[in-house]
Order: sequence, then structure tokens, then C-alpha cells
Amino acid sequence: MGEGQDGQQEAEADAAGGEALLGRLFDDLVRDGWLLGMNAGLDPAMERMDPETGVYNAAYFEAITQEAVADLERGREPRVGDGPEHGAMAILSVRILDLDRLIATAGTESPEMLREIARRLETCLRADDVLGRTRRDTFSLLLRGCPPAMLTQIARRCVAAVTEAPVVIADQEIRPRVMAAAAQWEWGSATDILAASWAAIGAA
Repeated sequence: MGEGQDGQQEAEADAAGGEALLGRLFDDLVRDGWLLGMNAGLDPAMERMDPETGVYNAAYFEAITQEAVADLERGREPRVGDGPEHGAMAILSVRILDLDRLIATAGTESPEMLREIARRLETCLRADDVLGRTRRDTFSLLLRGCPPAMLTQIARRCVAAVTEAPVVIADQEIRPRVMAAAAQWEWGSATDILAASWAAIGAA
């Protein structure tokens, strides 16, 4: 009798464990399906990464931005986690000042310097934000659901993240300086909003 009860309990435990595993697999499929859905309209053969920094390159970043623009123009339903400003979108661009001088200082380690700057900017990203290198001296952040007040806070965090501590390369300290400016999407294409964010840096 005892052995039968033990066997039944083991079977129930195995079944519960199997259900938990299936639940986790289902959650993974939902998550992966959502990520694939975000980029469903993008060319899978497109080169995505900037080889020097490891973040998205300019072409792929612009393609993702165009998908975000299309979402807004279609009036997509809010995603789980969207705040009340889910319809707001902006591009924040962060330009490295005197990049040529910094590269000359870093020498052969300049790619590591650029990767460190990219890593610092990544610490400022929220869950649905995207980072790319959109010009030789400029990183851009695609910010969905970002009202103007929050945009200012993120811009300040990005500047502080890059500049507050030196970048240590080959036992020497390099202190990058950056300028940040943003453009809020109201109409137009990804090319338009990117150009507006770059122009905002020049006007800052």
C-alpha cells in the first residue's frame, strides 16, 4: 500500500514538473515570437552589427526605426509594459567630441575605447530601447514610449554615463566628451527623424 502511494506521489511530482517545463517553454516561445514580430518586416540578410562597437550599425538601426514609425502610423495596440506615453517616440543622438584626437590617443586600442562608450550607453537603455552607431562619431538611441520630460532625463544619464569616469585603455586614462540632443517623432520617415536628431546636436 505504501509503495503504491509513493509511486502515485512520484508520478504526480513528475507530471507537475513536466507542466512547469512546458510552461517555461511556452513563455520562451511567446517572448521569442514577440521579438521576431518586432522585426518581422526587416531583411534577414541585412548586416546588423557595427564591427567596431558591437551595437547595431546605421543601416539596421534605421530599418528598426522605420518599423517603429510604421507601428505608430498603423496605430498599433500597446504592448505589455507600455506606459501612458506608448505613442511617443524619439531618437536621442550622442556625439563624441574630438573623436580623431581620442583615436590618436588610444592608438591601436581605439576600438576598445569605442566599445566601452557603447557599453556605457547600453546601461541607460530601458527594456524596449535600441542603441546603434549611426555615424562615425555618433550613437543613437531609439526610445519608444518616451515623453519629453523622460527624454531629458535619459539624455542627461547618457552624458553622465560616458563622461563621469575615464576610459582606461592600456594603462592610460581617456576622458571622452559628448553632446546629446534628440528629436521627437511627429511625422515623416526614419531618415527624417534621424536627420533631425543629428541637426539638433549641431544646434545645441
